[in-house]
Amino acid sequence: GCETSGDAWEAWKAFFIAGFPAQKMVFLPKGAPQEAIDTYTAAFERVKARPDFAEISAKRLGKYPQMTGAAAQKALSQAISVPPSAKAFVINWLKERYGVSLN
Repeated sequence: GCETSGDAWEAWKAFFIAGFPAQKMVFLPKGAPQEAIDTYTAAFERVKARPDFAEISAKRLGKYPQMTGAAAQKALSQAISVPPSAKAFVINWLKERYGVSLN
């Protein structure tokens, strides 16, 4: 079976999301006006809506879902919000398995 809870799961999930779906994000400078955010969001939505986008994207980026708006915010949040117990799990795992200390 697949265990989808606990510290090991939370650690894996954070690394997976950061390493795949959330690694190809576009960020605007902090404090960018909402008009600029809306313009970029609309532009990316138009690109995603192209009939040939899935094929082009798969060749250049891989087969990853492209997200904007709330979906992108959620992916980013999941990638950077790692519970302390999951961080401790990874630190201990690196030490026990590979002799690597992050302290």
